Amino acid sequence: MSSGLSLQCWPVTVSLSGSDVSLRNLLERMEADGMLMHTKSFEMHPASAGRKLLDLDMELWYYNLARGG
Repeated sequence: MSSGLSLQCWPVTVSLSGSDVSLRNLLERMEADGMLMHTKSFEMHPASAGRKLLDLDMELWYYNLARGG
């Protein structure tokens, strides 16, 4: 029996630098988006000696159920 739905998935790699506040805000917005995602890898570490900037590297899988055409 066919449901008429198909599972779509998109791999996404994110690498950026910023303050702890800006990176936290980005992560909160991604979570609030409501899309189903799986975090494959996540690394955050200081980008500068004064630790004012952080580097964030993460690999995600986004999923969606779509009606078949």
